[in-house]
Amino acid sequence: MLGSGTAEKGKKKRAGIACTLCRARKVRCDAVLNGTPCANCRLDSLECTIPKNRRHRYVLYGGTTKLRVPKASRPRVATVSEEGKPSFPETISSQSSGQLQNGHHTDTTGSPVQLEGAAPSPAPLRSASTISEDAAIRPSLPAFIKALPDTLDATDLQYLQAKNAFSLPSREFHDVCVARYLEFAHPLLPLLDKRQLLSTLRNEEGNGEQISLLLFHAVMLSGVTFVEDEWIHSEGFSSRQAARRAFFDRAKALFNCNSDLDRLVACQAAVLLGTWHPGKNEKADSWFWSGTAVSLAYSIQLHLEPDESHFDAAERSLRRRLWWCAFSRDQKIALALGRPHRSTYYNVGMLTSEDLDERLQVSPGSYPTETRRYIVSLMENREMRDSLDRLCIEHMKLCVCIASFVSTIFKCRREMKCRGRGNRKEDLVLSPTSRLNRCAQDFAQWYRDLAPDLRYRTHVTTRSHRAHRGQTRCLTVHQSTIHVLYHVSISALYRLKALSPSSTWRDVSQGEPHGASQSILRHIAWELTRTNQDLCESGLVPYLSTGAVGGVVAAVVIHLLDVKAPNEAVRRAAAHGIEKCKQILLILKDAYGTAIDALEYLREAERQDADSSIVKEPETTAQIGDTATWPFPYAHTPPLPSPPPHRPPLSTTFGGPFLAASQTPGVLPALETSPFKEADEIFWQSWLEGTSNYDFLEGSSLPLYDLGFASNDVGNFEIPTAFAGP
Repeated sequence: MLGSGTAEKGKKKRAGIACTLCRARKVRCDAVLNGTPCANCRLDSLECTIPKNRRHRYVLYGGTTKLRVPKASRPRVATVSEEGKPSFPETISSQSSGQLQNGHHTDTTGSPVQLEGAAPSPAPLRSASTISEDAAIRPSLPAFIKALPDTLDATDLQYLQAKNAFSLPSREFHDVCVARYLEFAHPLLPLLDKRQLLSTLRNEEGNGEQISLLLFHAVMLSGVTFVEDEWIHSEGFSSRQAARRAFFDRAKALFNCNSDLDRLVACQAAVLLGTWHPGKNEKADSWFWSGTAVSLAYSIQLHLEPDESHFDAAERSLRRRLWWCAFSRDQKIALALGRPHRSTYYNVGMLTSEDLDERLQVSPGSYPTETRRYIVSLMENREMRDSLDRLCIEHMKLCVCIASFVSTIFKCRREMKCRGRGNRKEDLVLSPTSRLNRCAQDFAQWYRDLAPDLRYRTHVTTRSHRAHRGQTRCLTVHQSTIHVLYHVSISALYRLKALSPSSTWRDVSQGEPHGASQSILRHIAWELTRTNQDLCESGLVPYLSTGAVGGVVAAVVIHLLDVKAPNEAVRRAAAHGIEKCKQILLILKDAYGTAIDALEYLREAERQDADSSIVKEPETTAQIGDTATWPFPYAHTPPLPSPPPHRPPLSTTFGGPFLAASQTPGVLPALETSPFKEADEIFWQSWLEGTSNYDFLEGSSLPLYDLGFASNDVGNFEIPTAFAGP
């Protein structure tokens, strides 16, 4: 009996929880009884850390009672009377300093927090690492939002609550954001299932599809960019940029907390988060989000053709669309920032009309006003739907050309750095000029293959003309977007030689026997300026993407060079063009931080050139839409002709169709009097977009080039110096 009693008395009960060091040494830990630090860590002067319980239960001080948060969609906290008796069984008090504090917001209600094996009197709550005064309560979310995963612990929920991640917009604001997203973002970036997004507006009882809270805020971030000011102010935001910042912060917090375990959803959200420019000091910028999206796409094999045995037709189309969206964003950001792209390998076929044909068998009457208006216009205009689908495909094809161009640049830089180091194989490489000729031909071929009805035509797309053609603002905006992207790409291609440090920017009156690229850049700058003026006259500038900012900057850089020209007419024209660009940036700055950076860029240029001709226009200057008052020599430049049925072949020299248009090789037509030739239209017909929401000015300085003759300006490219890496 004695031996049996001694053995029973000596048997120690296993501790409910142990700190990290005691667990590693497999010794008994008294952290549960005496709190942290435990006796072992205190004696050894070590840090005592309690690991997070994987079951998300929390030990009550003085016992092993555990707290668990139910999965109910509407949790609530019950109170305990001052005598310590619960108002109903198994509840936690939200009163008394020694009891659990009420840490939820007034809009969060639901079923009580349950206790397992509750003690007769409540005890202070102690989490796995520290004594917690607040209980993290799962929020009450609408039926169309997916439930949050169980992997989120109390700290995560408290952090998300502090970041307002559970705050949702009003139903009216939700409606207009979704409508604008579908109208101005989705056509060229179709990374979502349109039916899933529309179901969020009619699913009140939980009978429809659900959307991740992370993806919901990402969609709001993208859609609010195009929402009118009256809606922004009615929702309590001071500006569209403030509204975008709010939705970005919420989505970023949810992304960092891993609030959705589906990597496909995370990839979709990362692409949309990359459309926001958080500022120069933010590490998670567009480059970061673009790389994150590409990494997630590779991790779930979006870069490979989806297998028919694993995915149905709708899933295969969605995966293809998502890959091409991540790919296109990566290429445009790489082009804008002068960095190598990350999506280097893929085996996915080009998008087809079947991939983009999302049949909406819905009743428009079941949706709010703005969404109903969009659905009706989409269902009634089959021609517009087909045009938008074809524009999306052409957009992706253009991004393939951009990928080839960016890859060529960095491949040439690497080979030229290695040239002459004794490796004969590396010395025998094609010249950069011949490779870039190939890139120019790719862009020209893309433009030749672009259907005439998909091209944006400056000077003839006034509001009255569009109304006569029945063209919607949606189609016009996306045509201009493709137009801008093409010209930004061409501008980047020709800047390699025209604006290299060893080249000299010349006055147009001096003639350019070897400087066709500089003339091309000058034409692009004025085409961009005229395009912006046309869109402003039509009231469409607020619906442009951030690529519009990059286009304005590309034009301003050339205008700043022309403002130093000896010819007074050229200087006056350049100063006038700068003022027009300023007016566009003042409109765009409400939504885009890059526009604010561009305005600072211009102010810095004005400070540096205070003694030059960059001066403010007089009050009598014509409005932006009045091209008749533009100063000589650009006031009477005729509009671009319609493309003929048959186009002449392109020149094989670098300079492409522009040089082929000249009667005498190397002699360009006078810019003041000669209209564009047929082949020139390949380069001039449209303007730029390709760089949505990045810091287009990152790492750049004001270009300062002297006028005069450059002996090395003979058509070669200075790759190592002209296109610096990151």
